[in-house]
Amino acid sequence: MLRFLCVLLAASALGSLAVCYSTTSVEEAVIFDNPGDLLMRYRNVYVRVRIEAGQASGQDSNRIVSGTKCEFGVTLSMWFQTSADTPQYVPPSRTVGHVWRTIKVSAYDSVTVTGEPVAMPAVTADATAVSNTVRYASTHFVDNSPVNMRLKGKFYFMWGVAQPGEPIEPVEQIEKSWECKKLIDTTYNKASILGYWGQATESDKLEGSTDERKHGALTSKGLLEAMNHSITYYDRSPNWFLENAKAAILPCTAFYVNSHGGNFPLFQNNIGGSGDDSTDPGPVLEQRQLAGTLHYPPVNLAYLDACQTAVTSTGGENHGFSLSFLYPLPEAGSEGIDRAEVGWRTAEDSIHTNTCCQAFWFSISAGKTANEARNDAIVAVNLEFGTAYTPTNEVAVFGDYFTRLNSVYTGLNAGALNWYLVF
Repeated sequence: MLRFLCVLLAASALGSLAVCYSTTSVEEAVIFDNPGDLLMRYRNVYVRVRIEAGQASGQDSNRIVSGTKCEFGVTLSMWFQTSADTPQYVPPSRTVGHVWRTIKVSAYDSVTVTGEPVAMPAVTADATAVSNTVRYASTHFVDNSPVNMRLKGKFYFMWGVAQPGEPIEPVEQIEKSWECKKLIDTTYNKASILGYWGQATESDKLEGSTDERKHGALTSKGLLEAMNHSITYYDRSPNWFLENAKAAILPCTAFYVNSHGGNFPLFQNNIGGSGDDSTDPGPVLEQRQLAGTLHYPPVNLAYLDACQTAVTSTGGENHGFSLSFLYPLPEAGSEGIDRAEVGWRTAEDSIHTNTCCQAFWFSISAGKTANEARNDAIVAVNLEFGTAYTPTNEVAVFGDYFTRLNSVYTGLNAGALNWYLVF
């Protein structure tokens, strides 16, 4: 008789957990589950499939994840257990001089994440646990979408007899097909963009509205949307102030501003306008601390397209914005945080803005790292305008050089062939 069992479990705030599987009915076969696990028992042999949350670049306790370094693990284990409820199995008859042995082979042969296949190696477990870790890019999926993992496989149980040192002759065997599905994450990738309208002089006002070479906001918007980022804040008006910048910084995981800047450091839009027109690292840090309290993931990539925000008045490195945008800071010695802040060391000519911005975000969307995108941006400016800039002299990358917003994080400039890696 074929039995099909589907158990819907109450889950966390992220939603519900469904575990479904089928099995051929065999005397004394029992199948049951624990929250988060698929646990099977046949006689005194136990087998467990466990899906466990791993690290993620930008996550809170509810597994709201962002970035390209999101991980989960799958562990397959088996063991023998004897108790009053599950006594050691004794076969109905034994052959004198033979040894009764139990063999178990188990494997999962199909793994998908949100409907897409993952090439997970088939594994077997024999009284031990076998684990695999999968790292994936959350930006492979639409923002605010559930990430479900589904595993399918078969368990094979065999009981047999054999003389010591000889192959086992099967006496009884059973095969069980199973399927397990679990919601592991929900994606969160939000972008905020502030544009440039120069207002220091009447000439700047005119150029700000007609010379598209000086603008990067529209280009940034399109390429970030193509990388599955929702645009939560977009302002190219001539009237954004500190309060607007704070509102933009609070919910985002990717940030771009194209504005005037200075080595205090600060970025500002309405020079000579009314209101508080400057944003320095202090308010940025306050907003990122508040974001943590509200369970927003950290910023993955901030690009400050404003003059001299990465340099001090004496020419040294200015980490003011990197320390604020990249809050919470990693522990000393940590590697591979998949988060970066990019800013200008120099007072750059604004007519280079669109060329530079387009090359930067295009490289990021192609799966390149932050430092590769920085280099590509300056090379593009050199080619179009005949300059001879050195990328590292012009633009700084603080944090993790190998930060990505597209394709899976590898910790290297070398990218992966897929949107996931299996360890």
